[in-house]
Amino acid sequence: MIEKIQTSEFLVGDLTNERPSVYYEIRYAHSLGRRMILYRKAGTSIHFDLAAYNCPEYNNITELKSILMKRLEGATKRKPEKG
Repeated sequence: MIEKIQTSEFLVGDLTNERPSVYYEIRYAHSLGRRMILYRKAGTSIHFDLAAYNCPEYNNITELKSILMKRLEGATKRKPEKG
């Protein structure tokens, strides 16, 4: 995972269930200056060190898909291809 983060333009991170490994990977990506797309299932709390970041909540997979598509469009400045 570390190698993939090193060569990635940005990181997509699911903060649901507050998994320590995900927080570690996000911190590492941040230290490399990678852009992050974060999200979490509704009701999931966020640790104080990421509370300042935009981390929208979703209730179902349809909402999650919509959130991720909008965030990807914003990060890449283009609409993802349908398919």
